Amino acid sequence: MNNIETWIRLLQIPSNLSYPIPALWGGAILLGFSIGILTGLFGVGGGFLVVPLLNVLLGVPYRIAVGTSLGVVLAASCAGLLKKLLDAQPKVSIPLTLLLLVGSVIGVRVGMRIFRRIESAKIRQYFVIVILLAMGIVAWDLLRK
Repeated sequence: MNNIETWIRLLQIPSNLSYPIPALWGGAILLGFSIGILTGLFGVGGGFLVVPLLNVLLGVPYRIAVGTSLGVVLAASCAGLLKKLLDAQPKVSIPLTLLLLVGSVIGVRVGMRIFRRIESAKIRQYFVIVILLAMGIVAWDLLRK
């Protein structure tokens, strides 16, 4: 398969979605807008929100929602990073960013290998656990102050 065929395949909307295409487009744009507002307000990772909402609201299977959210997070993160870098007083630690990036790249590779071996129902359960843990951390931080 050549590069053009690969890009065309990547741009195709999966045929097993439960909504017709116009509803999917409108829903996806509205969902993206909402996630963007929340990310801008709270700095929350879009993946935590995009994956379950794509699944529940738009009927996107979890395995496709995870991959789709990676693209959304990448684009939103790049936009946010540029904004923070170009501020009058930049708000980014480049050394810390690079260290986190090294660990993240390795972690993503490990996570992808684990992901391939787990059934979708289990992925959903684990995802809920991770969200609850994140909520617990934020609650703990709020209570300490």
